[in-house]
Amino acid sequence: MLWTSKFGRKRAKFSATGLLAKPVLRKLRGEVRDLVESGDLDVTTDRRYRFDQIVQAHTYVELGHKKGNVVLEGPDDGGLYSS
Repeated sequence: MLWTSKFGRKRAKFSATGLLAKPVLRKLRGEVRDLVESGDLDVTTDRRYRFDQIVQAHTYVELGHKKGNVVLEGPDDGGLYSS
């Protein structure tokens, strides 16, 4: 949040969610749901890759070309994994 609030108008909230208690995670999930439902959360998907293209997806991200989320699609999930 320091970088985005100093150099831009938008702010990001980051949390190491694996360290948070379940009630806190539920509250955060509800906040994200509310933002999506209200249209206040803009999610940009740059590219989608099938899971068997994971090497290409990783290369694309590591080269610094991505302009949004890169989504890995599993066989049935329709985009469960993203970076």
